[in-house]
Amino acid sequence: MLSEENPQQAWKEHAALIDSRLAAINRLDISHLIMTTEAGTNLKLSAVEESRWRGGVRKLPNGRAFLPQIPLNRISMLANRVMTEGVVYSSKPFPLLGGQVEGARLEFSHGSVVSFSAEKGEHLLSLALSVDEGARKLGECSLVDQNTPLTELADFFGYVGFDENALTSLTLGMGEAYHLEALDTYTDEFELQEKTGCNVSSIRFRLPIGDDQLSVVAHKTDGTTITIMENGAFLL
Repeated sequence: MLSEENPQQAWKEHAALIDSRLAAINRLDISHLIMTTEAGTNLKLSAVEESRWRGGVRKLPNGRAFLPQIPLNRISMLANRVMTEGVVYSSKPFPLLGGQVEGARLEFSHGSVVSFSAEKGEHLLSLALSVDEGARKLGECSLVDQNTPLTELADFFGYVGFDENALTSLTLGMGEAYHLEALDTYTDEFELQEKTGCNVSSIRFRLPIGDDQLSVVAHKTDGTTITIMENGAFLL
């Protein structure tokens, strides 16, 4: 954005694009998503009922708008902890517990990881998934358009602000509860989990799955479908 003739205006236009995308996906009455790649990912997941897709510009209680994080590429939602089914493959190396994992494969059934492997760092993946019951469940899903300059710069940066905005990813463990509309009505995180279906865990780590073959199809409650992403790019 800084290379643009008017960087300030470029950021405003980019923020407007993200907000427009959020509005479009939040209007859809989605039952579940199907995510597929040519690498073998074929995953079914659902958002918790109270979750809204979040990202872009946020507002303070006084109404003032601000950008909480730059770059600003992803939109995300809280996943229902018992609804994830299928297989997912990591598309890039990712940091975990002070090391690095490459070539990860995870299989989900009834919301939990039931088998896993990795070409490198499998012992780290095993340790992370053993932290508690929630570590094996999906906490969050983030969608990122593949056609951004950030995606082309590196496999990973080591800084979560860049890494989570570079590729579509899944978060294992704890999700960010700010996705919920009525967050302040729950007394603690366990009531939150019981009443909403979101995941609670002592760990949180991100599994990058985005590539230029990623397809994300939304299945709506009326039985129709709409393609949200194709070849790694948003259609909304």
